[in-house]
Amino acid sequence: MSATDAFAARYAPGPEWVTPALAPAPHDPAKPTAVVVVGARGAEVSDTLVPYQILAETGRFNVYTVGPERRPIPLTGGLDLVPDLTFDDLADLAAPALVVVPALPDLDEPTTAPVIAWLRTQAERGTQLLSICNGAGILASAGLVDGRPATAHWMRLRALESAHPQVWWVHGQRFVDDGDVVSTAGILSGVDGTLHVVERLLGPAAARDAAAAVGWRHHATARRHP
Repeated sequence: MSATDAFAARYAPGPEWVTPALAPAPHDPAKPTAVVVVGARGAEVSDTLVPYQILAETGRFNVYTVGPERRPIPLTGGLDLVPDLTFDDLADLAAPALVVVPALPDLDEPTTAPVIAWLRTQAERGTQLLSICNGAGILASAGLVDGRPATAHWMRLRALESAHPQVWWVHGQRFVDDGDVVSTAGILSGVDGTLHVVERLLGPAAARDAAAAVGWRHHATARRHP
């Protein structure tokens, strides 16, 4: 099996027999909403589920997974996920306070168009954006980090510099805070970036409590990128 085939296999759809999806938790209008985006062809499992758990552990957000359609979406590692809501479903609720963008397998392919269009709408509303790993490539494709600092997985940075030279790609940092856009490097950097955003939105105590809840002992207040 070639490297390309092996990568594609990680996002292969699961079997057609699936248990019907459960309804999402009741929406609490008194809480801000945080969502994790999945694309039509899936997402990286750690980039998706880790921020979701951290945000849920705070107990202070409505937390949902969202996507273009509500059907089984393949995550890496063989897990299928049915988004809690579609983009249209979410439009019936208040605008999210936070949108998390994980690495998607179809970066630079037409299948990302619904995600890109939706992200542009959220950015116009002033929503806080958090890209995890190569999710920064989706923000770059949407034009949301033009002329701004951002980071991604170190193995992808050179390719992103070639594809999106209008972005100031930052090497050697776990995350970059540029106000309404926070981007993280790869793998566990997403933990630090998510906790940083929790600290900004809810305060240091909430971030410390969330870090303790997920067993992350390395959390510390970090400086934003100059």
